[in-house]
Amino acid sequence: MSKSPKQHPSKIKLEDLFRLKRSERPSDQFWDEFDRKLHQRILQAQAKKDPWYLPVMRRFSSFALRGAAIVAVLAVLAAFTIICFQPQKLPPPVNVPQEPLPEATSAVLKKLFQSFYRLRWLV
Repeated sequence: MSKSPKQHPSKIKLEDLFRLKRSERPSDQFWDEFDRKLHQRILQAQAKKDPWYLPVMRRFSSFALRGAAIVAVLAVLAAFTIICFQPQKLPPPVNVPQEPLPEATSAVLKKLFQSFYRLRWLV
């Protein structure tokens, strides 16, 4: 039962398939059945209710995301505060012997402080 080359149909071209598909027209009965099934599926999808835990999970996830964002911002602020405002270690104070101010310098300073004190009360 070997097939001879004469029995094979000629090659089908893409244009022939397009022409065939354009000429195919489903019957009215097919479209009625299709329309009925489509409406049935739409009604089933609308009537389907979510399980009780889905709204709870959605609400919890939104709170969890907000909480995580707030915690992240606070962590960045805390790290910034710790790094930038660390108390700096100062070298130990050096004891410098203090010499008394000359009398002329102390008189000038005294007059400056008195005039500053008077100006402060005027403002």
